[in-house]
Amino acid sequence: AILGNATAVEGTVSRSTRDAARYLDVTNGFDPRDPRGLPRVEGYEAGLGSRSDEIRSLRVAVVPDLSCAVVGPETEELIVAAAEELIALCGMQRVEIDLRLPKIMGVWGATGGVGIRISLGDRWPECAPDLGGVERAGQRAADAGFTIDAMARAESRRAEFNNAMAAMFDQADIVLAATNPSTAFGAEGHLPGTFEGRESNPGNNGALTAPSNIYGNPAIALPAGLASDGLPVSLQVLAPHFREDLLLDLALQWEREHPVELAL
Repeated sequence: AILGNATAVEGTVSRSTRDAARYLDVTNGFDPRDPRGLPRVEGYEAGLGSRSDEIRSLRVAVVPDLSCAVVGPETEELIVAAAEELIALCGMQRVEIDLRLPKIMGVWGATGGVGIRISLGDRWPECAPDLGGVERAGQRAADAGFTIDAMARAESRRAEFNNAMAAMFDQADIVLAATNPSTAFGAEGHLPGTFEGRESNPGNNGALTAPSNIYGNPAIALPAGLASDGLPVSLQVLAPHFREDLLLDLALQWEREHPVELAL
């Protein structure tokens, strides 16, 4: 297997929690072609709804920006409201934590750029005009200066970040945050650097989901309502390694309270 960003995995946009659980049942497990794969876990779908007692004992932190991103004010308001509702619905205990995640987008881009280069193959650099601006700039920057020293700095930063994520889960069993800093930008792909009036940079668009890509913990996104522009906002629920079961049960409880008509 080509690792690229070593903790990146295929995921699913599911119609329902049960569909997500079934997807995990079908796809999880070790394969000798992927030496970082994990042993198979059975029963995600069969176990749905069986962890209510454990869920009531969970410590939950609400950190819309994960301390490493800029989140738009309207998005933040919707996220906090959804988080508070989920906590009350499931009977969990809200806690305050000291969270200071290092900025990680540079490392995420550098390590992910390896996978992009493998995918591009000998089409690079002639294919540069066909790439998005961030991907194109990343590939050109790598050509100009991705040395062993740069790789060493990236790996040191990754280790620092992993320690910070571990410290986060020492303080809370579940962390609730925004999935994205604002609603979706235009399909033409020009990444914004301003989010509902708050200034940042284009890298901020991925700053809330990159942490789990780097650290490798599971997360799930739940619908948190519509913003004033009519576009959806989602609540990101982060759990420690190997606790996909908790995420699925939290999603199931949320889904029962906020049912969505399934697309056929």
